[in-house]
Amino acid sequence: MIFAHLFYLKDMIGKIEKIRRTYRNYLTIVLHILRKKYPVQGILRNGNYITLGNLKDVLCYVWAQGYEGIEFDLKNDSAIISLPGYPSSNPKNVIINGIRQYSSAWIIIFLGGEYGYLPTEGRTVIDLGAQSGDSAVYFALHGADKVIALEPLRVNYEMAKINIDLNNVSNRITLLLAGCSSNPGYIGSDLYSKGDIKSYQEDDIKNGNLIPLLTLGDILTQNKIQGDGLVLKMDCEGYEYDIILSATAELLRQFSYIQVEYHYGYKNLKEKLEKCGFNVSFSRPRAVYIYQSQKQHMLTKYAKGNWVYVGYIYAKRN
Repeated sequence: MIFAHLFYLKDMIGKIEKIRRTYRNYLTIVLHILRKKYPVQGILRNGNYITLGNLKDVLCYVWAQGYEGIEFDLKNDSAIISLPGYPSSNPKNVIINGIRQYSSAWIIIFLGGEYGYLPTEGRTVIDLGAQSGDSAVYFALHGADKVIALEPLRVNYEMAKINIDLNNVSNRITLLLAGCSSNPGYIGSDLYSKGDIKSYQEDDIKNGNLIPLLTLGDILTQNKIQGDGLVLKMDCEGYEYDIILSATAELLRQFSYIQVEYHYGYKNLKEKLEKCGFNVSFSRPRAVYIYQSQKQHMLTKYAKGNWVYVGYIYAKRN
């Protein structure tokens, strides 16, 4: 935890330094951030002038600092990523909508190698926590035969549909408005209320006021997925513990590779996966402060106050 908080301080200092490296008039930009006064005229290091309407506009260019091939269209809240040699010898343009809302996640996925550990060519990928669809698009463009992507937040689900269609990969991606949990059930569309299937009226389910929760086994069964060599990606805001810790070794061993973003430490997940016959490595946790508005989207029973400890677990079946 001490190292995690040191990483947090390092990240904060690094973000300030990135602002300096991104904008020639960085002092003016910082002053406007502190005063919350917008719009502000930004001058990029290449000399281009841009109008920044809010903090997220400022941060878009900061997130992209150090990466090449990103063209922003802030008016339409979108970006085009030009990726030479990806995944073939011809350049590929990836279009991502909703760039302000989803922070730097899409940049890290496509340019930062976030899921480079997972071999997806010719495989079926289960994507738990699809968010804006960027990871599902990434897997499809990296040769996955099929991607089953789950996203329980309706606003994210709608954005994911847009991004999947924009990149012409809908034929290989099944996108479900659903979450994954240790037990089947439903969750309120606001993600506050949870309960057993029987505790809800049929009308609520039909009207879409409730989002289904599926077990990992249900996902495989309902989508008629079986066999060896599956790939599992999990980024589900704390639910990874209940899902993995409740799963049988037989179920988990249907996956050859698993990558989990953990939010409250790695120890019990690591021990479970090793007992199930996986070779496990992990990244050091980084402390992240979560605000009250974010807590409704997270399973926080493992949380220590307002801090989460985030990193990745990488598991390969022996």
